[in-house]
Amino acid sequence: ETESIYVISHEYVHYIDYRIDTDSNDDVNWCAESLACYFGNSVAYLDRLAIANSGDESSLTLDDLSRIIGKQYESPLDEIRFQNIMNAHEENHRDSLISLYNGRLSFGDYFVQTYGEEAFIECMLAPQRTISTLGLTMDEIVDGWCVWLEQFKVLK
Repeated sequence: ETESIYVISHEYVHYIDYRIDTDSNDDVNWCAESLACYFGNSVAYLDRLAIANSGDESSLTLDDLSRIIGKQYESPLDEIRFQNIMNAHEENHRDSLISLYNGRLSFGDYFVQTYGEEAFIECMLAPQRTISTLGLTMDEIVDGWCVWLEQFKVLK
């Protein structure tokens, strides 16, 4: 039983990760979560759109979402922008990366824009190989993401 179709795509990515079995460990399980959040984004967008249109007074409306992102909320890229903005306003970006959807999706967006989708997949499936893949530690990549997020603080 699920509350949202998003769960299906998210968990399918975890299944692929499990089947590949690249020896990732629990210390970096946020990497697998980041991968699942990033590739589940299109369904997350549809889920948020449905909730925004539901009339539930406790949810953000389409007008709210559009105001926050500074344009009409109308595509999965707008969901990524929304999450980047929300994460930029989190007190501790690193904590949000470890524990929140918005941090994981935002990190995935940064990683793919900066290093490419293939490197993102490789490093999220096998974080212990990040140095051999990119010549950077995962901490250095996360530091770069934290700096990159500053551009989204002026929004909201």
